[in-house]
Amino acid sequence: MADWGIGEYELTAARLEPAAEVAVTALGPRRGERVVDVACGTGNAAILAARTGASVVGVDSAARLIDVARERAAAERVDASFEVADAVALPVEDGAFDAAVSVFGVIFAEPEAATRELVRIVRSGGRVVVTTWTTAGPTPKVMAVASEALGMAPQKPRWSDPDAVRALFAPHEVGVEEAGIAFTAASPEAYVAEQMERHPMWLGIAPRLREAGRYDDVVARSTAIFAEANEDRSAFRTTSSYHVITVRRL
Repeated sequence: MADWGIGEYELTAARLEPAAEVAVTALGPRRGERVVDVACGTGNAAILAARTGASVVGVDSAARLIDVARERAAAERVDASFEVADAVALPVEDGAFDAAVSVFGVIFAEPEAATRELVRIVRSGGRVVVTTWTTAGPTPKVMAVASEALGMAPQKPRWSDPDAVRALFAPHEVGVEEAGIAFTAASPEAYVAEQMERHPMWLGIAPRLREAGRYDDVVARSTAIFAEANEDRSAFRTTSSYHVITVRRL
């Protein structure tokens, strides 16, 4: 699992704010409700939920990101606290929250454990919203290139499969809708360079790619994939599709 505290995840988090807005709108937090943002990163969804008047707790395994989230919440003076905790072993009682949200967070955890924990911490009748990437677009192709370079077998995209997600959350009520988010940069080369030099996941695998003598090849192939999918020939833009998973706990 990646160490999300290394690099500058704040750059990616800022790009993901529109998806956090979509997720929190789908969650519909209300004043006085107890809401938890699981694998909260820098606190995008937690802060948005707190603005509605909900009492929010954000949890993440990366202590540095928790510090960033605390600073943001303090600056906005919203009712949001943040703690370091594992998404699959949260130190809270069953049914402690009215609602839970995770924006591209728990999808990096083991699916059964993550969904079990999300359901456990939400009361009966409560809501869960999770965003997860689909298998469409250039990014999954780039990740496949990296996996192949490291000799890793392709993993079954369970979080990206609506039927698999419904099975994970069964017997609770599950809805799945698709949305999209655009990522921009000065050029495909600039986008790939930023990801490779600053994103925690790429920084985590870079030493292994270099040891295998595949780093430059992965950079070149990734750049070519993004260049082919570029939607803005004067700069760079790519739209990634994602699912908004809504769960009503029975």
